[in-house]
Amino acid sequence: MNFREKTKEIIADICGIEPASLSESMDFVGDLGVDSVKAMELIVAVEDHFDIELGEKIENGLNSVGELLQGVDELLQGANS
Repeated sequence: MNFREKTKEIIADICGIEPASLSESMDFVGDLGVDSVKAMELIVAVEDHFDIELGEKIENGLNSVGELLQGVDELLQGANS
């Protein structure tokens, strides 16, 4: 399972939906109903699974599934270089 699939699995689990129903354009608040508690659960789950820190990415805004995937990708690429 690649990082995109795993990240979508984490999002789907926390939001209570099927991973296949997620699209990168989905907004966490507007489309998925993510409140502040779910947002923290999501951040912690992603950070723990990939052993990354999303702090700076969050400050710059991670409002959609695609933005989160891009942020995780950038952090993983940075960790591997």
